[in-house]
Amino acid sequence: MAILAGRHRLDTDSGRILLTTARDGLAAQAGHDLTIEPTGWSGDLEVGADLAPVSLEVRVDLASLVVREGSGGLKTLTERDKQEIATTARKVLSAQRHPAATFSATGFRPDAGGGGVIDGTVSIGAEVANVFAGVGVNDQDPAISISIGDVQAIG
Repeated sequence: MAILAGRHRLDTDSGRILLTTARDGLAAQAGHDLTIEPTGWSGDLEVGADLAPVSLEVRVDLASLVVREGSGGLKTLTERDKQEIATTARKVLSAQRHPAATFSATGFRPDAGGGGVIDGTVSIGAEVANVFAGVGVNDQDPAISISIGDVQAIG
């Protein structure tokens, strides 16, 4: 996918956002490492004349969270398990009161392979967390894939 200078509108036709979780503590034995995909999102990417990214803002519809995969754990996740986990995630994130999460980039660290890392903040209501997003380009699928990891709460 060639990126040109200017402002670009991004959405589910442009690529995927994959949120990954990892088990920790007591949940490490029974729980699952999850891959969650928001199926509703949009964003704006601004690229400078030097083809370097200048800004990125992404809005994720929290009602659109879908559990795509669960690994580890004591048993394989069923489709019903995945639906229940997504419902619980929406409750924990207070999706009815705060229907969207917003990602705002604070820095870009490109790599030689066409991907890299985007540093930024995620906001849900009044809650803000620092995150980094690994960005990769899949030769089989020209869309951009973004995985969010290492969420650290502020304050």
